[in-house]
Amino acid sequence: MWSLMSMSWKIAPPATAEKGRPPPVYAAAQQAAEGQESEQATFATDRLPRTMKPQLRLAVERACAEADRLTGGRVLAGYVVGSRADGSSVPSSDVDVLLVVSGAQDIDPRSLETATRHVPRLRTDFIVRSMAFYRRHGGPPLSETGLHVFGRDVTPEIPPEEFEPYFIRKVLGFVNYQRIIRGTEGVLQYPVQPPSDARFSGYEVHGLLTGNGFCEGFRTLINLITQGSTVMVGVKTRSIIHSKKQAVETYAALGDEPFVDLVQSAYYLLNQKLHYEIPADANDIVMAADICTATPAFENHVLMAVRDQFEFWPSLDPDPLHRQMMATLHP
Repeated sequence: MWSLMSMSWKIAPPATAEKGRPPPVYAAAQQAAEGQESEQATFATDRLPRTMKPQLRLAVERACAEADRLTGGRVLAGYVVGSRADGSSVPSSDVDVLLVVSGAQDIDPRSLETATRHVPRLRTDFIVRSMAFYRRHGGPPLSETGLHVFGRDVTPEIPPEEFEPYFIRKVLGFVNYQRIIRGTEGVLQYPVQPPSDARFSGYEVHGLLTGNGFCEGFRTLINLITQGSTVMVGVKTRSIIHSKKQAVETYAALGDEPFVDLVQSAYYLLNQKLHYEIPADANDIVMAADICTATPAFENHVLMAVRDQFEFWPSLDPDPLHRQMMATLHP
């Protein structure tokens, strides 16, 4: 039976937690984020969980209706998910819309891009899942983890999500962000190194995806760090995480993790205060640089934990994880 332990990794001792951690800047970053008066875009959500401004809700409903038309009436339900649903959004946050469709899992979200014109000034992404997929694999309670905005609420029809397939998806997502942030589809070698010697260790280079490609910023880094936090929560508690905010809070509550300062500082400074943008303030520049310097040690910490964990899960179908891990981490 294949396992990650069977791979011929070139093992080197990962950077220690003390060496890899930045100064405890979390409190300063949180205070700076909470004290900032953010300018909300016209269609921004309220900064309260479970609420949405009427303009945004109407715009998303129209986008879902257009997606339903484009798919020939296959959209059963639409939910706003992610930061726009849990109250942790910033003005530049995407609007992530989950569409539950009938029939097979065969709709490419890119074919629905014209529907996003109904949500002006905010990047809107569709995530498409079929009811057949949810009935086979289970799923989260959609009406609790997201905001139901279109069609009927299908939450009662979805069985509870199974942990092991969920966990594989999160590990694959973590590895994929490692590749994106380094601008490569090639292999990565453990232990991973900083993407480059740029001013923020290269983590800013492929930071924000725009219609014209990547530009500098920290969205990809936040995705990487929160996905890594999600993986560690799964390793230690087998709990399922539904948002970046929940990932940060649950990771911190583990109590024995060495990178809590890093995770919290990154979330509050780079997301909540800077809104993924490159800082101009001298203190923010220093804190962001410290976060980026510490991130490779966090990445290697997560990879080692996953490597050890899968030795004890022989029941897993290894094929998807095997292909991705072999392609990214096995030289």
